Amino acid sequence: MVRWRVLSSSGLLVRQGDSVSSEQLGRLECGTTVEELQLCGERLRYQLLSGQGPATGWVSLRLKGKDLLCPLDGWQLEPGLAIGPWLAHEDKVTSVLLDFFHQRLWTSCWSQSSVKSWHLSARGANRLAELQSHGLVADLAVTQDFLVTAISANPMPEGNVCHQADFKQRMAELDDQLKAGQQLVLWRVEDQPRLHRELPRHQRGCNLLSLCPAGPAGLLASASKDALVVSRVDDFEVLWTVALDSKLQGLCWAPCAEPRLWSFDGRHAKLWEDGREKTSVRLEVENVSALTPLKDLLLVAHETGFMFLNSDDGQMLWQQYTKDVVCAAKALGESCFVAAVGCNVVKYQLAEGAKASKASKASAAGMWTFPSKVISLDCHSGPDISLVAAGCADGRAAVFDAT
Repeated sequence: MVRWRVLSSSGLLVRQGDSVSSEQLGRLECGTTVEELQLCGERLRYQLLSGQGPATGWVSLRLKGKDLLCPLDGWQLEPGLAIGPWLAHEDKVTSVLLDFFHQRLWTSCWSQSSVKSWHLSARGANRLAELQSHGLVADLAVTQDFLVTAISANPMPEGNVCHQADFKQRMAELDDQLKAGQQLVLWRVEDQPRLHRELPRHQRGCNLLSLCPAGPAGLLASASKDALVVSRVDDFEVLWTVALDSKLQGLCWAPCAEPRLWSFDGRHAKLWEDGREKTSVRLEVENVSALTPLKDLLLVAHETGFMFLNSDDGQMLWQQYTKDVVCAAKALGESCFVAAVGCNVVKYQLAEGAKASKASKASAAGMWTFPSKVISLDCHSGPDISLVAAGCADGRAAVFDAT
């Protein structure tokens, strides 16, 4: 059966029956662990495993939208799963990250310097923890032991009278002179994640992260306006650093036996090997939102659609246009990807031998529509389920099976 831990700092009221008007038995202390015996809607009958409180009884899982307990056991994600959209943050969800090392979903809200973790099940999303960052969180990455947060700028000042969100963001990004080490932060992932250490890798705010490979990660690339840095993940020792003169818009590792890193700065797609620029290709494209690898290809998502590049030399193979702005894109397999196009998440499938044909088009294989614009994506493809996580401009998040 599922184990649960009490989150409420004031303890949790226990009743004899499943009715909220039944006899009170006492309270479970914060941090107490219980085993689920029966679940009826939002009411849980439990057996005490550790901690202080009545040996058995009924408690509520939520009160006024706040989680009172969190599940401790692993994900039970079945094909056809659909969770949400639920309100994850008070402002737009700028990052979502499916964490299969620790079986949780991470979400972040850039404007609020907030990162949250969620347990996912058929019953919905339960918040596990919230981390308050010292700056604006631009990107997330996760390893077997740590959550890595990229901090791009200092928090926005209180009492800002400008109501134009895009203008406020551009102004905030100018304040990217953080203290040494604050640009890249490690959090040890436990039941309640805690700050582990800061990594002094950049002088300016860090805005992009990329792990290689996708499984047990061995290398971490991080980028700011001043530097591109590659570190080992086991001890976070710096392997090489390259000075930059402009902010990168995309960063990803090429799908090949030897680690090769691609970047895009708004003008050039560049291939890096051991700290040296091996290839540079000029591309005419505006407002890149994602650079992601497919089999033998690189996908560049931008303001008006997609650009497909040869992953060997960066040469453009073909372009494909969309009716709305593409805010995010992620590979869902070797020849499949999902993209945030306006208020929709669209699943695209590439034709066989697409690399050889410049006339190839990615065909839409599925679409999911949300109440507001989708601005962040993550996905994971398994043998029975293809999970997609989406973050929206209205602060909501959703997770669903896109098989």
